[in-house]
Amino acid sequence: MKSIAALTGLIWLLGACTSAVGLQTRAVNATALQSLPQCASRCLATTLPAFECGIQEPCFCNNNDLSRTFSACISSGCATLEDRLETQRFHAETCSNPLRDRSTLTRGVVWALFGLTTLFLAFRILSRSALLHGRGYSWDDFVVLLCFVMLVPLSVSLEFEIRYGLGKDAYRSSISQISALLHWYYFGELLYVAIVMLAKVAVVLLYLRIWTNEAVKPGFRLVCWATIAVLLSTVLAFDFALIFQCSPISYAWTKVASDETGRCVDISPLMYTFGALDICFNLLVFVLPIQSVFALSLSWKNKFGVSLIFLVGLAVTAAAAARLQYQIRFEDSNVSRSMFGVCLGLANDQ
Repeated sequence: MKSIAALTGLIWLLGACTSAVGLQTRAVNATALQSLPQCASRCLATTLPAFECGIQEPCFCNNNDLSRTFSACISSGCATLEDRLETQRFHAETCSNPLRDRSTLTRGVVWALFGLTTLFLAFRILSRSALLHGRGYSWDDFVVLLCFVMLVPLSVSLEFEIRYGLGKDAYRSSISQISALLHWYYFGELLYVAIVMLAKVAVVLLYLRIWTNEAVKPGFRLVCWATIAVLLSTVLAFDFALIFQCSPISYAWTKVASDETGRCVDISPLMYTFGALDICFNLLVFVLPIQSVFALSLSWKNKFGVSLIFLVGLAVTAAAAARLQYQIRFEDSNVSRSMFGVCLGLANDQ
């Protein structure tokens, strides 16, 4: 009965809009209107009269208060993502909304940064090679190489996320595409946590290679080893939490389907915590050797050059802080669009 009443109300509203005199109207797809989910029909039937507006009128698309009220009703009244996406699609088509697509930008950033990373790694390997009169390889070089090995599948995962709708409005994708996007994001997220922390491990190992037991006080090297232990523990703890964020595990990417059952914890606090720790660890790693650097017998010119390196580290820290605002909530009905900032941040950390 409620659905019949809602549909009757919609037909009345549509008829009232059509019969209005001197009113600017737009065409409405009647078939799409009739096939709307019941929750969307109820929201239209309650929201439009409250604002004295009809579907064919400009206010349906241009009234921000109406749009917010309607969106809130859909979010609370429609139980499945599929229903919310169908409603968003109807609203976008009715209002002739422009197609938003940041996939080209994302793909360009991902692969440009991957190319730069590959180039810098190649230079590092060549410069350290004993065949080219380098000093040979050490543990920090091996950890950097490990980070690059993990960076390859991370970049591939970002490419697949783009193909499945990353950067586009979610209503332009099917449920299966969004599920595939979340699957690749889940995989990439684990790699990202490991890469970010292991990159810092490589920097600290570099400190240990430069400042031997004879060059510095034992306390400095002890702090370095303790820092490495904390960084590795962070990788294990956060990746463990991310792997088991849902029960069953696959529910992390299948939860968008209405016929799937399971439960997940909200990982937003977890990722905010990781972001905050990332900032703190950046500061720790780049501040750690300052006293030892200036204790070396270097010219002021060389000390200035070293200081610039640390300024780059601070810039990386600032970028990590800025990225915190892009942490998303997976219940967002426009998840593929919302994930754009997060994934661009992942690419930027290459």
